[in-house]
Amino acid sequence: MNGGPSVIVNKGGFLASLAKGVFGTVMVLLVCGTALGLYGMHVFNSDVHLFTGQVGDIVQGVLARLPDLQKALPPILADACNDRRAIDYRDSVQLTARLERARQGGRDGVVVLEVKNNGKEAISLLTARVVVQDESDSPVCELSIVVATPLQIEDEWRGPLQPGETRIVPRRLTEVVGEVKVSTEVTDLRVFNPPVAVSPKSGIENPASS
Repeated sequence: MNGGPSVIVNKGGFLASLAKGVFGTVMVLLVCGTALGLYGMHVFNSDVHLFTGQVGDIVQGVLARLPDLQKALPPILADACNDRRAIDYRDSVQLTARLERARQGGRDGVVVLEVKNNGKEAISLLTARVVVQDESDSPVCELSIVVATPLQIEDEWRGPLQPGETRIVPRRLTEVVGEVKVSTEVTDLRVFNPPVAVSPKSGIENPASS
């Protein structure tokens, strides 16, 4: 009996795992801070409308401290956190996928995901879902692929995708049977915000022209 396409995954080393853990912890702190502020707003709003002013102060306080936390981070982490979700930027991203077999008639192959950034923004995070359909007894194989990340470390952390650049991401498969159809979709997309420039005279921060 033929099984569905099998996926071979390579594991990263100790240093890569450590770096991922540090950056992941920072991101969790940022998200948790925002979540706590929103939860506090929900709790107070559900009690009495008299607390509306206090709720506003709490939320503003949480949001005001997030930039301070970002400024306290090392520059490389602070820059990596300075991005925003931009699903509309999907129109500027060209995403294609194909299956290349290792040999004629063989069951081994490589799914090749090719992504081109046709826009003017640097992509900080791009994740994609790739579905491979073949003629085996379990004909559908789903792959979750990380195309771009805020930092380049190792393996799945491939780094940002700059404007005009093309990135090729391979994923090896085994036990691929018969004709194959590959489909793709973007599941998440974030781009970097413009850098902030500080005026030497006034000390006021203004977005730098991109």
